[in-house]
Amino acid sequence: MADRPISLLLASGPSKGCRNSGHFLRAFETEGYVSCVDPSIEPGFEKIVIYVDDADVPTHAARSLQNGMWTSKLGDEEDIEHATLRVVECLVYGTAKAYLKRPI
Repeated sequence: MADRPISLLLASGPSKGCRNSGHFLRAFETEGYVSCVDPSIEPGFEKIVIYVDDADVPTHAARSLQNGMWTSKLGDEEDIEHATLRVVECLVYGTAKAYLKRPI
């Protein structure tokens, strides 16, 4: 199974003009992810969350870690780890909207 970084999937997602959360969910499905109802950590699964702005345009993503934390890439800065998804919600990164998972 391909394992492209989340930031690459966001950057190379559907062409401009059709970028919305639905298009990005389908792009992640090509990487083996399926929709799930919440971000709770599940043993044996990697989860991601898609953040969107007020226009439903994907702006950011975070990936679960097996230690129960989340990891995010903040622009060109280093990856960060955070305990909650809300900690990165803001005008720049949007709000958490969709949750996906795949087996690891």
